[in-house]
Amino acid sequence: MIDATPGPLSKASVASEVYPIALFGGTPPLQSWSATDSGTYFNNPDRYSIFNYAWGGANGFGIRIDATCISRSDAGTTKKICSHSEHFPRGFSKWRQDAGLEGTLFTADAEEIPSPSLNWDNMEALEEDAQACGTVISTPTSPYQDCDIWDLEFQKKYATSSGSNVCGQVSTIDMNSLALNNFNPGQLTNPALKERLLRRVVYTKVPTEIRQTASQGLMLGSLSANAARKNFSLWVVSEDTLALRGYQQDNTSPLDTDPGRLREVVFNADATNAGKEPLPMVLLSPERVHLLSPQYVPATYNYLQGYWPVVSGQIRPVLHNYTDYIRQENDGFRYGYRTFRMENVSLITNANIDTSNPFVMRGLWSGPDSTDSQFPSNLCMVSMAGHTLTPVPGNDILTTANIPPYHSAPNSPIPPLSSRYYNGVTDRFPRSYYSAIFWVQRAAGLNATREESDLVFTGIRMYTTFDDFVPSGKRNLNTPLHTVTDTRGNYGTQFSLAHKNMQWTSSAYYNPMAPGTPCLVANLTHREAAYSSQPDYYGTQPSVNNGRYIFVHADPPVDYRNLGSIIGIDQPILETRQ
Repeated sequence: MIDATPGPLSKASVASEVYPIALFGGTPPLQSWSATDSGTYFNNPDRYSIFNYAWGGANGFGIRIDATCISRSDAGTTKKICSHSEHFPRGFSKWRQDAGLEGTLFTADAEEIPSPSLNWDNMEALEEDAQACGTVISTPTSPYQDCDIWDLEFQKKYATSSGSNVCGQVSTIDMNSLALNNFNPGQLTNPALKERLLRRVVYTKVPTEIRQTASQGLMLGSLSANAARKNFSLWVVSEDTLALRGYQQDNTSPLDTDPGRLREVVFNADATNAGKEPLPMVLLSPERVHLLSPQYVPATYNYLQGYWPVVSGQIRPVLHNYTDYIRQENDGFRYGYRTFRMENVSLITNANIDTSNPFVMRGLWSGPDSTDSQFPSNLCMVSMAGHTLTPVPGNDILTTANIPPYHSAPNSPIPPLSSRYYNGVTDRFPRSYYSAIFWVQRAAGLNATREESDLVFTGIRMYTTFDDFVPSGKRNLNTPLHTVTDTRGNYGTQFSLAHKNMQWTSSAYYNPMAPGTPCLVANLTHREAAYSSQPDYYGTQPSVNNGRYIFVHADPPVDYRNLGSIIGIDQPILETRQ
């Protein structure tokens, strides 16, 4: 932070601009459960108690902890959250007064400004716009089959239907061949029509994938000039899942060259960085928008039958996403952690979804994590009935094992020895049974504890409430149709790993298990005193998607008031928060 005076600002000098970490006074570590609302607060960043806590030795597990103010797990019900303005109202009022924000910053004392929810009248109006000045997709066009194994609702339906074909079709749009009704690109540079042009709408009623297939962006054939591209306004409105398949300029693998650099996938952006303007776009959907790599391989029903069969009403997977050589050989196994960059996009979506993860990165974008559950889960998923893994001398079984003979078996749970999964080392599994690419990237300086890819989003996010009213033949816009299950968070009993086996000899995390122990939740119990003998559900679950990301949200490159024809209105209230 720099001002007109020479040198950087000190942390103490900006304390008055910092929202208090505790709305009561004292000396860190502050304890909220014993605090009283005395009309004081703590916001001195020079006295924050922040430290790194590491564990797991060579595993490199760790977390950064801010212990300046500590709350108990029941702080929400006991109303003792450190910085909650309603739990310590006198402290909040004092800070607001000292910060000069009275009359500007409000919490529960703010007057609620009624705002309409999006409803089917709005959606139908947008559909009419698309019919006149865009395109409507009512049935899949140029479709492909993709079974939503990442979706909790699909998993349950597939399991309870005895493995019948409940897979859907995905419509595809190549943005370089997109045709729009009544569209004259020449109007975009006509001075007489400046600021009088209507938005163009693509309205889709079915799951749809939009593709960038050219290096410099979307709709380059009809909108090649930057002047026209900047004046264009495209809305994509979807009643169901909307997926964006990006473009990748550099297809070299970190396994072969430059392992310390994340390969980049772009959408609505110039991958060559030659100055081609992105299109002003708005995405509107009641579902989370999905992001796909250009190498994404869909899950067909034939694939599902072979590798995710249903037995007695439960899915019994042969492999999982971390070892899925059918779909990840030229995707996750080849590129590992990546950057997905989107430009000049406004997102309007449902306030009911996870606002901290506005997008779903579908596929294999993230690898090792900081949980103990990853070890038994990965051990189970590389096992095969009738075989037990043998440890490599000097290594615990949770770290690696000798490659078993079933690597060449039909429908094997592990990749063939020629797979990038091993990166040429075929006498043992890669560390902790993750694809070698993640360890190569970590060792090359990407951060020894990196767990996620990067998502760089340039634009605006808007969360709104959709109306619950359901007209005949329509869906409830306010209730998402899909529930994403990422890593091992499958939430239910639709999966069974009873056909898999594990063993545990480490003195950490879990109680001992003999080789060949079935992968049942009752067999996997914690060793630590605080969780003694408690079973670990997640340790006996497969990973169906691995899309964790670091989200970087940047301002749009143009005046946000005009971005994609979203109009901003100045309001006297700066911010409302609790």
